[in-house]
This record gives sequence, C-alpha cells and structure tokens, in this order.
Amino acid sequence: MDEIKTVADLLRHYRSGGMDCTGVQLPEVDLHAQELTGIDLSRADLQRANCTQVNWERAYLSEINLSEADLSGVNLKLAILSRANLQQAKLSQAHLRGADLRGANLKGANLDGADLTGARLGEAELAGAQLGTAVLKFVEWQGAIYDDTTQFPDGFDPSSAGLKQ
Repeated sequence: MDEIKTVADLLRHYRSGGMDCTGVQLPEVDLHAQELTGIDLSRADLQRANCTQVNWERAYLSEINLSEADLSGVNLKLAILSRANLQQAKLSQAHLRGADLRGANLKGANLDGADLTGARLGEAELAGAQLGTAVLKFVEWQGAIYDDTTQFPDGFDPSSAGLKQ
C-alpha cells in the first residue's frame, strides 16, 4: 500500500480499488460527504475529523479513533466499529442500522436522532452519551455500561434491556 498522508492520498487509493487503509493517521481530516463504502480503516486515527454525511456502509472501522469527530448524518449501516473510540463524537442523525459497536467507547457521544435499529452495543461504554431521541429498536445491549448522565428515550429501562451501571 502506498503511504497515505493526506485526504487526497486516501481518496486516490480507495478509488483505485485500494480498500485496505488500516492504521492511517489523518487527525482533523475533512471527509465531508465522501463515498467510502466497504473501506477498511481499522486502527486509523481520524480524531476530530469532519466526517459529516460520509457513506461508510459496510466499512471496517474496528479500533478506529474517531474521538471528538463530527459524524452527523453519516451512513454506518452494517459497519463494523468494534472497540472504536467514539468518545465525545457527534453522531446526531447517523444511520447505524445493524452496525457492530461492541466494546466501543461512546462516552459523551451525541447520538440524538440516530437510527440504531438492530445495532450491537454489547460491552459498549455509554457514560454521558445522549440517546434521548435515538431509535433503539432491536438493539443488542448485553453488558453495555451507562451512568446517571446517560440520556435515554422516555420510557426506556436500561437495566431490563441488559445494560449495567
């Protein structure tokens, strides 16, 4: 793989059929509205990146660092984000249907209006996360951790859903 140092390098690599971009270091990059379906950015550093409206459907993002990133309106349908760092990330209006977020750090993340239908959040850290207006149908929560500052939709009972405090 050619060395990827800029967003132009990343896009050139992806568009030439290079799906493997594991471990790239592009903090604060601007990827607004890019089409990156199925890309492998496992263990990449995109801290504080602008990823609004990016299409990452079926992307491999295990252990990626997206802390403090803006992911508003992003498409992460069926994406793998296991053990991803999404601390303080903005995921409002994000499409996370069927996404694998097991073991992810979502501390302080804003997920208002996000669609998490069928997402897997087992063992995820949700302290301080904002889920007040998120769609939480058929979510797998087993072992996810929340605290008193985690915001859930009205009527949602975290303990009966399998979350622990």
